[in-house]
Amino acid sequence: MNDYTKRRLELFAYFEESVNNHFDDFRNGFFDVIKSNMGWEIVYMLENVDIRIYYERVSFEIYSTLAQKGEIEYSIDEILPDFCKRKYIFATDETTIEKAVSELKALMMCYGQRFFEAKTLAFNELMEARKKIESYNLEVLEKKASNAWNSGNYVEVVTLYQSIYPQLNAIQKKRLGVSLKKVAASKG
Repeated sequence: MNDYTKRRLELFAYFEESVNNHFDDFRNGFFDVIKSNMGWEIVYMLENVDIRIYYERVSFEIYSTLAQKGEIEYSIDEILPDFCKRKYIFATDETTIEKAVSELKALMMCYGQRFFEAKTLAFNELMEARKKIESYNLEVLEKKASNAWNSGNYVEVVTLYQSIYPQLNAIQKKRLGVSLKKVAASKG
C-alpha cells in the first residue's frame, strides 16, 4: 500500500471517529457506515428521518443530507437560511475534518430540529422551494432557447431544448424538430 492510499485510509478512519463523537446523540436510531468507490457515507436512520454525512474519496468534500424515510434527500444547504449558506468543505487533514463535522452538527442542531421532529410541513416547504428553483431554471432555459430560435442559432436551440425535453410544449417540440432538420442539413 502506497503512502497516499495509507494516508487516505487514515483520514477516512478519522472522519468516522469524528462523526461518531459529534453525532453520538443520534445513535438511538439505526447507524451504518457505507464504504464505496465514491467515499464514505455515515447514515443515521432515526424514527422518521435519515441523516447522511458524506466524505468524498476524490474531492475530499464533506457534506450532509436529510430525508424523510424513503423520500427525496435535501442537502444541509437547502435547509439553511440565506445568511448562513456555505460551500462544501474540503477536508484534507484531521483539523479540517474536525471543523467540518463540528460545523455540520451545529447547523443541524440549530436549523434541523423541525425536520428531526418529522414535520412533514418542513419537508414540504423544501420541496416547494426546490420546485421554484427548478421552475425558474426552466424559464431561463426557455428564454435562451427562444432567443436562439429568433436569431437562427439552431444548434443552441437543439442543445437547450433537448436538455428539458420532457417539459417541452407542442410549439417547443416543433421548434426542436425544425432545428434538428436545419442542423442536419447544414452538416450534410
